[in-house]
Amino acid sequence: FPSHDTNDVIPYSESVIMASPLFPWLIAFLLLCLCAVLWWQWQTSQKKHHYLRLVLHHFPEPALVIRQGRFVDCNPIALNILGYGDSHAIIGKTPGELSPRYQPDGELSEQKASSLMQLLSDGEPQQRFEWTHIRADGSLFFAEVSLSSFSAEGEDCVLVTWHDIGLRKIAQQHLEEELQLFASGQYRDWE
Repeated sequence: FPSHDTNDVIPYSESVIMASPLFPWLIAFLLLCLCAVLWWQWQTSQKKHHYLRLVLHHFPEPALVIRQGRFVDCNPIALNILGYGDSHAIIGKTPGELSPRYQPDGELSEQKASSLMQLLSDGEPQQRFEWTHIRADGSLFFAEVSLSSFSAEGEDCVLVTWHDIGLRKIAQQHLEEELQLFASGQYRDWE
């Protein structure tokens, strides 16, 4: 190879490759390979997304998915319990928007939801707690909520599932009232 100084634009060996009649075909082949790899990755991603949606929509409990602090998907059971006919009424909302202003402990729903999400971001993979939700008609219901973090399409997501604990709350309240009556001496034995 002849020596070349730094002013030469293309060294001799590269100019031979670029001058070859096969060079355009080589570039076309490489672009085709790149497109095939990208298509395969996209198809794999679509299959995973489809599979996750199938699991979510056939899950036997109310379930929603949160990404970047907002609901992005939910199943029909969650829609039914919340009293909405269409998922578009929920998608894009925050957990605080489907909750009363305050939770029973007196904390603002938005702040409490943010702090629970922060715990997930800080590495705690799951959370379980009681929460008061508000239905589309404005009525409240009590739920035991479970949050689980997962990654989908390279983004952090949260799976939200819950159980309605309204009957348990009523039974708890009756038990507390009975215990207060018993402690005050006003409890009567009906036997």
